[in-house]
Amino acid sequence: MKVVLGDAEHVADELGPFDVILVTIGAWDCPWGHLLAPGGRMIVPLRFGGLTRSFTFVRDGDRFAGLNPTVCGFIQGAGAHQEHLAALADRTVNLLVDADPALDAAALGRALDGDRTGCWTGVTVGYDYPFDTLHLWIAAQTETFGVIRADPDRGSDRIEPAMRWFTPALITPDSFAYLTMGPEHKDSTSGERRYELGVYGHGRHGDNLARQLAAEVETWDREWRTLPCTRSRRPRRSAGSSASTTRSSS
Repeated sequence: MKVVLGDAEHVADELGPFDVILVTIGAWDCPWGHLLAPGGRMIVPLRFGGLTRSFTFVRDGDRFAGLNPTVCGFIQGAGAHQEHLAALADRTVNLLVDADPALDAAALGRALDGDRTGCWTGVTVGYDYPFDTLHLWIAAQTETFGVIRADPDRGSDRIEPAMRWFTPALITPDSFAYLTMGPEHKDSTSGERRYELGVYGHGRHGDNLARQLAAEVETWDREWRTLPCTRSRRPRRSAGSSASTTRSSS
């Protein structure tokens, strides 16, 4: 066994390939893909759009297939991306995105104070339904994905998010739309408590964002809701993170 100390993004470049690469810090990309041996596995807790999911990556041609995404939380190293937070309505409404451009808190505050648009999707979920796959679907399909939440202590009557924490949203510098839920109703056959998913939009682009988000919810329900969570991504380079590796015997 050989132990090497250094920036994990580069320190193992001359030592691969490896059968197993295990990353133990929150990462924003996968700069270790070129070190993975054929048939190997690379486990990475990826951070994107305010979400963290641990993926097991395997090679699929010139791409990686991300298998078994699991909700997780990891510390973040020096390579952490700068997330953009807009705290509105005396910090009772919070918007978070993981990409540029930066949010305009003043413009988003005016959007929150203005008229609200909305639409309903016809998609229903049961009580305590896990939204993991919906989060992933919207994050993978849109460039404006973010999350919205109400202050956990004070709450807010300014928004009606589907979840108290990390409700999916589409966010631009001056407008946003987010997922909401309709009133409880009982399924006529099973008697199960169910809720319809809807979308509310705020700001000059709020209506378009709401329709886009509603369309993604409908597509998720139709095409991806019952499928395994597998997606492919090309290996790219990013800032340094921590990783452990097991050298390949090949």
